[in-house]
Amino acid sequence: MNTIRKILLLMTKAERNRGEFILFLLTIMALLETLGVASVMPFLVVLSDPGLIEENAILSRLYNFSLSHLINSEDQFLFLLGVCSFVVVILSSIYKMYTFYKMYDYLEMLRHSIASRLTKSYLDQPYAFFLGKDSSDISKAVLSEVDTVIATVVRPGYIMLSNVFVLIAIVGLLFIANPVLLLITGCILSVLYFGLYYRLRLYVRNLGEQRLTANKSRFAVLNEALNNIKFVKFYSLESDYIAKFRVQSRVFASSVAKFATLNQIPKYLVEAVAFGGLISLVLVLLAFAGGLKSASLAAILPTIGLYAFAIYRLQPAVQAIYTGFSGLKYGEQAVEALLTDIQSIDQKMLGLEEGRTIDFKSSAHLQNLSFAYENDGGAIGVLDKIDIRILAGSKIGVVGKTGAGKTTLIDIIMGLLAPTSGNLTIDGVRVSEADMQSWRKNIGYVPQEVILNDASIEENIAYGVSKDQVDTDRVVKCAELAQLDDFISKNTEHGYLTFVGERGVRLSGGQRQRLGIARALYHNPAVLVFDEATSALDLDTEKAVMSSLNIIGEDRTVIMITHRLSTLENCDRIIELDSGKVIFDGSFSDFRSKNFEITDADNKLD
Repeated sequence: MNTIRKILLLMTKAERNRGEFILFLLTIMALLETLGVASVMPFLVVLSDPGLIEENAILSRLYNFSLSHLINSEDQFLFLLGVCSFVVVILSSIYKMYTFYKMYDYLEMLRHSIASRLTKSYLDQPYAFFLGKDSSDISKAVLSEVDTVIATVVRPGYIMLSNVFVLIAIVGLLFIANPVLLLITGCILSVLYFGLYYRLRLYVRNLGEQRLTANKSRFAVLNEALNNIKFVKFYSLESDYIAKFRVQSRVFASSVAKFATLNQIPKYLVEAVAFGGLISLVLVLLAFAGGLKSASLAAILPTIGLYAFAIYRLQPAVQAIYTGFSGLKYGEQAVEALLTDIQSIDQKMLGLEEGRTIDFKSSAHLQNLSFAYENDGGAIGVLDKIDIRILAGSKIGVVGKTGAGKTTLIDIIMGLLAPTSGNLTIDGVRVSEADMQSWRKNIGYVPQEVILNDASIEENIAYGVSKDQVDTDRVVKCAELAQLDDFISKNTEHGYLTFVGERGVRLSGGQRQRLGIARALYHNPAVLVFDEATSALDLDTEKAVMSSLNIIGEDRTVIMITHRLSTLENCDRIIELDSGKVIFDGSFSDFRSKNFEITDADNKLD
């Protein structure tokens, strides 16, 4: 029952209310199911002994009423009872189809809702959240585990509840007909189902844990292979990744197959027991009634018919109940993992208010700023008491050895990471976590590796803008500034509508980088940030790009991480980091005069 409580916590209030309505429909369905079974009894009674029409008070009244309005004989009355029973069964089946449609529609919308809310919760997280989260875990949770919870837990759970109502109603009917036979039948079914469930419940739970772990590993292996496809092909590691995937995929498939088989075992056992039991019931009743030649034989036929029809209806109901309980146990770990993700993520989002509008006019100040990454072994310090003021319109170059903290510093300036201590202030106003989204609108960013969508060049430059709102003239202007327009005009078949392929595989590294620069310019930002953005360009192209950037950067603040001395020539100020501390903050000429070795081949700082 703890799993059911957790499932309810996954739902919104509106979804729980709609779920209660579905249960109401299922209750009505159970009553109609029982009525369908009960409607067979009068037909069988009259069929076995027409004399009961006069002897039974209820049948007598029904017969006399029908005689005066609809029929002329006992045969016609029997026909009428058969038609009524048939109509009740048909109407019950129609209502059942409607109810199951409403239930399945509800369950699929619930799947959509949970997956959408989980996706929103993930994407609303700060950038730091993703630094410690495996992307394959997120994909698995949204695309696979939500499906598993709905398919193996929630759906069987609702079907189980609906069949509980059916079971109760039919058992009540059978108790009225023959309580002794009901007791015998109930004991046999209970021993079969509850005995099997009790013996298998821990094994089923372990299968659920195996499925969860194997599914996580499947996603991780595939994600790793696709993200490193160049190295996979270069080192011919295809067979290694295929082998890893097959191991986890086999475990996943095996656990699912075993669970599906275990769910079906009781069904076939009960079918065999029910068939044998029905024959035994006939023999027992015949023995007590005096055999085939006894006049009492007709009296037992209605009971036999009722139990045959009831077992036909009860067997799938009991099987569904067993499957529901089994599914709750099998999916327990998946529900737990999903709920933990949603609740932990939602907790982090509590208390966030709508931020102010941030415009950059004067200066940005990093005041006594420190930053450390959290991990299982404790905090890892990256920046230590940084104090830097960046004037609007200035050109800042950031240099330092690998691991010095350059990218972390840029991430804090861009509002992607929150400092562990210290503040980021814009024009003298501290930027809070709630203000970060507004502050980021002032920034255009070009990373070292530009990731492109499998869309047109135009859509990639106008990233985040719907197709019908793209400003084509601005796209072309930004491409010209990024030294990309000449390539697009002369070397592509469809110009700006040319598709770049997944992650931009149809473009060279330099072309992707220039497209990233054009993208950064599209929204006309006040601040341009380059994180090794020109490292993939040859020296001539870089020179042309930097020349354009010097023009468009006249009224903008430019911050760039680079190892190329030529990229720093037009910077007003150079900041050098080492081990998270500022060890140089001055002009380019002073920086150049320091004891740096510059290789003639690549003009890079050693």
